[in-house]
Amino acid sequence: MISATKKQRYQVFFLTLYSMGLRLSEGLNLTIHDIDSQTMQVHIREAKGGKDRLVPLPKRTLHALRCHWQTHHHARFIFPGLGNGMNSPMDKGGLDLRSLQVLLGHASLNTTARYTQLTQLKQRDAAVAINQLADKLALDWSLK
Repeated sequence: MISATKKQRYQVFFLTLYSMGLRLSEGLNLTIHDIDSQTMQVHIREAKGGKDRLVPLPKRTLHALRCHWQTHHHARFIFPGLGNGMNSPMDKGGLDLRSLQVLLGHASLNTTARYTQLTQLKQRDAAVAINQLADKLALDWSLK
């Protein structure tokens, strides 16, 4: 589905959601300050229940995010709105939610994963697994 998406901003957005297991609102509200390329983690602010969490950042996703950011250089948002909406996140109404539901493998849009606290060993194992998953994605598009 990512490869079938025509616009690069949505390709990168779908890759970000899929590879990090993010909810729609979490992906839309990502800021450049949430990305920590040193620890390869992303700080998700006010996730479900208003709690913050850290998720592993696959290398392939980091590369895609960096290439995408080069297209707009927004001072805050990774996925800014267009035109007059540049001071807010990208509008969720522009996304094909049914395709996003299929991409994430949810039976319904309300389905969410259960999150538990992870030990450092489990976090490292999860990061390795997520990088392997992202590296195996068959994408027809390429970011330079």
